[in-house]
Amino acid sequence: RTAFERCMAALEEERRTHDKWNADLQGWLIHAARAFGSYAYGFFERSRGHYGRAARWYTASLPPYRELKFDVSQARSLNDKAYALALVGYSFKAESAVKDALRLRQRLGFGYLIGLSLNTYGIVLTMSERPVSAEYYCRRALAIFRRVDSPYGQMLAHRALSEAYRRD
Repeated sequence: RTAFERCMAALEEERRTHDKWNADLQGWLIHAARAFGSYAYGFFERSRGHYGRAARWYTASLPPYRELKFDVSQARSLNDKAYALALVGYSFKAESAVKDALRLRQRLGFGYLIGLSLNTYGIVLTMSERPVSAEYYCRRALAIFRRVDSPYGQMLAHRALSEAYRRD
């Protein structure tokens, strides 16, 4: 059985063994487990090079994340979905997903995460044969990563920016 199935079975066992199990809490936990399990499975599929399957799993995580109001997690799923979609050539869907992720992250106001979405946007545009537009987003990401003093983020942005320059 998958880790997700084991998690769901453990939650069900917990419900059966406790007389005063809170049904609302149970529903919330199951929903959260489904959301995170779907996201984690997408990450697993992406790491195996199955980008189309990864995008489907990331998509499956979105409705429960929305219902739970886990905006940070929803934005992460959208961002990762965009990257996976770009890798299989679905440029328009990828751009739509990364724009949604960016809007969510801008609303939340976390600079580092905004930088990640800007960088992903640049990568998506580069893969869509629009390197000049990509450079703009990668430079914006790099500026944020410098401002928040993130060497890892700066490396990501430099890497994406160099690929955009190479294709220009």
